[in-house]
Amino acid sequence: MELLLASVNRYETGQRLTRFVFNRASRDEGQLVAEMATGSDMLSWLNLLDKDEYRAEVISLIVRMFRSRIPEGWTDWGFKEIRYGLDNNSPEILLNFFPNATGVFTFREPRSTIESMVRTWSPKLMRESPNMEKLTNIYRSYTIRWKKVMKYFLDYDALFGNRLVFVSADKLDRPTEEILGALGLMRARAIPTGLGMTNGGPREMPGWISSRFDELFAEDGSACLDLFARACTLSDADFAAHASGPV
Repeated sequence: MELLLASVNRYETGQRLTRFVFNRASRDEGQLVAEMATGSDMLSWLNLLDKDEYRAEVISLIVRMFRSRIPEGWTDWGFKEIRYGLDNNSPEILLNFFPNATGVFTFREPRSTIESMVRTWSPKLMRESPNMEKLTNIYRSYTIRWKKVMKYFLDYDALFGNRLVFVSADKLDRPTEEILGALGLMRARAIPTGLGMTNGGPREMPGWISSRFDELFAEDGSACLDLFARACTLSDADFAAHASGPV
């Protein structure tokens, strides 16, 4: 999806397409056919493709992908992607493509998140002999990743306003009805009173990793905790706005 979304900007701003297709001196079908018969240096593209057409086709494709074959009786759709906001602008593109959509950014405190990254994405590390250098490098790379995603959504909160809802992990313990309300969704059928965990993750980490995490997080954890606190403030505000009703 990320590459598909990025291709729209490349298509609409590509210099060669602009020169040979979108800025053609003639946009007339008869002239195009005549050039095909007689020869022209403008024949890099042999139809009158519109500059805005590709964007519309991508939007249509996304809708068809996620709306087709959903369970009977359901109409709303969405998807989860943990890589958006990391070296890409996919959230902004999607919210621009779908003006009635809502973006949801769920997050939890930094240390447990980074530990979860290690357990999930570097499981071999837990089975090997203690390797402090390898652990340090992995920890720092995942910490950078966490910071970048947090900064992305914090920076874009002002741009998208109430279309981007921050949901801190503690809010997931609240009644499902309240969570739906914060997202601007209405209950259309019976729903669970609470949300269960969908991915429990692998086993606990060895002691040597946990001890080293204490040291590493003590070194630069303040920057992570500051980002986390800012995001929690936005999450509190988003849920408070729902509790107080429309303003």
